[in-house]
Amino acid sequence: MRNIMKHLRLSVACIRYSINGVRVEASIEKAEYYGKFVMATFKCLPFRQNLQNIQQVRIADNTIQCRIDRTSVGDDEMFILIHPGTTPENLVSSLQTHIEPFFLPNVDSLLEILMDEDLGPLPEVQSIKGTWIDGPEVETTFLEDLYEKYPNQECSLIRPPIYGKLSVNSKMFQVDHLLIKQPENHGLMILENFTGTCLFFDDALIDENDLKVFMRKWISNTAYHNLLVLSVNPLEFWSNEQAILEGIPSKRWDETTRPTCYKYQSKVLDWVGAADPIYLPFTFRSTSELVRDTDGKVASVFTLPGSFVFCVWSEEQLNMTRMEQ
Repeated sequence: MRNIMKHLRLSVACIRYSINGVRVEASIEKAEYYGKFVMATFKCLPFRQNLQNIQQVRIADNTIQCRIDRTSVGDDEMFILIHPGTTPENLVSSLQTHIEPFFLPNVDSLLEILMDEDLGPLPEVQSIKGTWIDGPEVETTFLEDLYEKYPNQECSLIRPPIYGKLSVNSKMFQVDHLLIKQPENHGLMILENFTGTCLFFDDALIDENDLKVFMRKWISNTAYHNLLVLSVNPLEFWSNEQAILEGIPSKRWDETTRPTCYKYQSKVLDWVGAADPIYLPFTFRSTSELVRDTDGKVASVFTLPGSFVFCVWSEEQLNMTRMEQ
């Protein structure tokens, strides 16, 4: 089989591995939005449970004991493989070894993790391009381990509140597209150290002066050399969003000569949604233009009491006509 697969490969957008306590799901996803085939859902339980009708199943190079149960979720039926005596992290590793040779090279591997008391060690998997963290809360120690174990991620979404202390050397800052829903008091530190291209915050403790410092660093080209998009929604509305641009050299965005929308493509095909839009619309009457001192690079800044959106434009984007948009 392995020799055959060297010459026959299938095309797929990404493979998503989800860990939810003792449950592991492997999803094979097409390029179309929401196009997904759930290959299998696995549930890992101790040996003392579910010992009836046990069979052996070979996954990759491992022979795993299991029992197949049939269940319904909504209108869909699926088969669940009950695995006594194994662990989710070992199962994910075996699944990746087993599944990915069937597909063309460079398939995106994504990892979803739900934070709960049943979560064990992180799985030994390779080439993780994106992670999705959910649950009631997440400790910084877990995040440090996550980004250390899976470096060079192209996209990461952190939904729960973050607790603990981040290291200034955290590899989190190197994630290309970083989306954080509840950064708590870590928002400013992440902003100051971020080296990727797209950064999104919801409920951030970032004030008007913090954004002034950010813009001055960008204009002087002393930081944020790779940044394309920064979106900040504060925990509480700013008292005077107009003050954000006070003292910052800027002018009103000229919608008669400038484009009226900003487009960018997430590097991970599957990661498209409200938190990571491909298409960012602007109300251009509330938008200002900034120019970087060293190279004339243009950025737009859009401010509202509850929103700050900063986008860096390429020459190609600036030269787009209305018809091309």
